[in-house]
Amino acid sequence: MNSLGRNVKNLKCSASLLVILAGLGTVPARAEKLLLWSTGYNGDIPKEERYPRLDPDEACELSYRYIFKGSIYSHSYVVSPPRWEGDTWGLQCFGTWDGRPFDDSGSGQWFDVDIADVVPPPKASCSSPLVGNPIEPLTGAKREEIGTGLSLAGIPLVLTYDSTTRSGLRAYARPAAAAKPLVVGELWSSSFHQRLIVGAQGKVLVARPDGTAVSFSADGAGGYLPNPGHADRLLKLGTGFRYLDMVRRAVETYNAAGLLQEIAFSGGKRLAFVYSTASTSADIAPAPGYLTEVRDQSGRSLTFSYRLPAGAAPATGGLLRRAANSQGEAISLTFDGAGNLTQLTNQDVSVKTFLYEISALPWALTGIQNELNVRFATFSYDAAGRAISTEHAGGVEKYSVSYQVAPEPKNEEQYGSAGSRMQIVVQHKWVTPSGIQITDPGGTVRTIGAVDVNGRPQLASNSQPAGSGCSAATSAQTYDSDGNLASRDDFDGHRSCYVQDPARVLTLTKVEGLASDQSCSQVLASGAALPAGSRKISTQWHPDWPLERQVAEPGRIRTFVYNGQPDPTNNNAIAFCAPRSATLPDGRPIAVLCKEVHQATKDSSGAQGFAAELDQTIEPHITEWTYDTRGSVNSIAEGGIPRATYFYYQDTWYESPAPDARGHAVGDLNFEINGVGHFTQFLAYDHAGRLVKSVDPKSSTTEYEYTPRGYVSSVAVTPPGGDPRTTLYRYDATGALFQLRAPDGSSRGYSYDAAGRLVGSSSSQGTRVEYTLDNFGNRVMEQQLGAGGEVIRKITRTFDALNRVESVQEEAQK
Repeated sequence: MNSLGRNVKNLKCSASLLVILAGLGTVPARAEKLLLWSTGYNGDIPKEERYPRLDPDEACELSYRYIFKGSIYSHSYVVSPPRWEGDTWGLQCFGTWDGRPFDDSGSGQWFDVDIADVVPPPKASCSSPLVGNPIEPLTGAKREEIGTGLSLAGIPLVLTYDSTTRSGLRAYARPAAAAKPLVVGELWSSSFHQRLIVGAQGKVLVARPDGTAVSFSADGAGGYLPNPGHADRLLKLGTGFRYLDMVRRAVETYNAAGLLQEIAFSGGKRLAFVYSTASTSADIAPAPGYLTEVRDQSGRSLTFSYRLPAGAAPATGGLLRRAANSQGEAISLTFDGAGNLTQLTNQDVSVKTFLYEISALPWALTGIQNELNVRFATFSYDAAGRAISTEHAGGVEKYSVSYQVAPEPKNEEQYGSAGSRMQIVVQHKWVTPSGIQITDPGGTVRTIGAVDVNGRPQLASNSQPAGSGCSAATSAQTYDSDGNLASRDDFDGHRSCYVQDPARVLTLTKVEGLASDQSCSQVLASGAALPAGSRKISTQWHPDWPLERQVAEPGRIRTFVYNGQPDPTNNNAIAFCAPRSATLPDGRPIAVLCKEVHQATKDSSGAQGFAAELDQTIEPHITEWTYDTRGSVNSIAEGGIPRATYFYYQDTWYESPAPDARGHAVGDLNFEINGVGHFTQFLAYDHAGRLVKSVDPKSSTTEYEYTPRGYVSSVAVTPPGGDPRTTLYRYDATGALFQLRAPDGSSRGYSYDAAGRLVGSSSSQGTRVEYTLDNFGNRVMEQQLGAGGEVIRKITRTFDALNRVESVQEEAQK
């Protein structure tokens, strides 16, 4: 229940105890959307419990309990309206304990809680592996990405579940949870719902599309610095912020309230974000500030609407109810009383169900029931909320994790004062796990080791069991002082060494194929000789984006020339392959590829890097592109010879306002001319931007139809003067193809097990193919059966402990 505005019958006093909203608001009018509350400072409260709380009731209760030891906490209290304290929000709890009032004349002690650093878990990579239907052994988190079938400008709407904020039952990600819009609940997020929050002392949290958050600190010179290991950048504008996302290569613009206004991708694509206002219907959003629409440059959009659960605050409590594309295809979401996403209803009204079955961990996603009402996945947790196993129906593809020392978030506190108020600066880091054992679907146990890298656990070693022809082995990797990969040893005893750009988190030099005892410093220096059998790869990068500009490797140098950048193959003249007006919000040219040049060299190992001598006996291979203002390709040429030219619609027209009408939008591809002058026309699209009619160079017309979830349902090809030849595709409720019907009337059916794995196919002539799978999903047996059920062909395979093919035996009918 929300404490704000609660009426309490047994209120008897004016005693006060402050509970603080954790320094995350800059504009008082927006503060009610931030749900992160601190307990009051009290030395008796254990540090592991003294952290920001999502629920002000919880914060009040904890503070009362430790101030009045031995007393019975009474719910007879009220939380006052928040009070702006200059750089933080405060509120006071009034109440009684054991029937006795506590009176300190109402003065109280004001406290600030500031998020100094939110150290996120490492991204899934070789440094932070995921296993199975993914759980993350280094943090104990369960992650689940659910596609919705909706997209805009090629960017999908994805719902992500991430239990990192609850792993270990501590407070690491409460700041991260508060950073993201909570429209899909605390642990779920939507890839189109992002925002930025400014805290005290120049701290900024930026929610990312996957539900994580990046923390920035003021650098003292008007700029911001991200956590170590992050290459993203944040700039203060006069009326908001500009965020540079290096992974997506995008410029995000936020207003002063932290609402995302626009995403401009480096390649020219743009999305605009629209929010509810005071005049928006309550059927769409319960209050101002909710994302209601995202539009692309063609005018297509995704729209969102929300519902307000009973008793929830309109400004903060709305939950995503529906999302729809311009075609009118919509998904809907259902939540339980705790705010957990429980059902996703697809565009075809099939339903996927999410299960939460542990009463002590009511937030923990324990299973997924697919659209056929079959339990597809099961996840289990330890008592502290760490995900320790994942499996699919029938117990297949199961991975389990155990620890000697388990991972968990930890809070490191620093204390100071600001005027009359105590400041608690909380750094959220991680306890590095040890003794991590992973049991795979084949029953093999692997041990991985972790190391602390700037407060985050990263993979340090990984054991490999003995396999066919291989003894047991261990791989390892090390990191530099900035947390970037410095070396990696594989299971075969080969070492790779790296030089990284610490600010941009990009690899500059890689030497691979080394002996495991080789010192990296001896081979990474410029011009250093390389041991026999090793190779060096050197990379230079675009100055603004993680795009390769030049790559020197054994036997060749590859050069990539981008719009607005010098062309080293043309005396460093600035290349422009897009209109000069095609710029990003900061005025920089869009970063589209103008030219790619492959040049042969006489450097067989790559040791000479960019100084390698070119092999003039081999002609360089050159490919060139041009673009329009939206970043769409206008032309492609190879070796100066045109290969393709593209033309786009400059207007929007549909045959009717109906959602299923055909037509085109500005920017849709109109026609293509290939290198020999042949035309392909693209005549019509649906409102979602999917092609529905085209004509090839031989004048054959192809028409496409789609299911409500966007799967191709039919393709009809009509030659000039002929009849349509139609191929039909049919899908089950999960979206798996179960029948394909060819134009000649023949068909093939497909069958799956409860885990969604293909186990057989059959033809309309009665022949069949059956697959027997092991727990990994490997085909250990294939049988081709005739119409009478006789075995025509049989293949059996065995796999070793490394999950590699060990033997293959084939039998054919004589």
